[in-house]
Amino acid sequence: MAIAIRQIRDKIKLLMEEFLALNLDSELNEYFNQWINGMKDEKESKAAAGMIIPRLGEDTGNEEANKILKDIKDRKDYLIKNLFGYLVEMDGHMT
Repeated sequence: MAIAIRQIRDKIKLLMEEFLALNLDSELNEYFNQWINGMKDEKESKAAAGMIIPRLGEDTGNEEANKILKDIKDRKDYLIKNLFGYLVEMDGHMT
């Protein structure tokens, strides 16, 4: 499970780096950089995720950027590093 979570978080990082390369939204770029720099820290990843999650449904006016934001949104449950494991809702149960 830990390996799968690490792979998902690495994918989120790659998606954010793709978005950063587009250089479309300086504020969101700043939030993504904060998350990338703090992705291994519970407090830092939580703070950055709190700024990122509300913006994931926005229309950037760029098809590629919108797809990246959707892909990140699909993985938003993994944005916050949790020292006690990740709580992911599956079939109505918390694991």
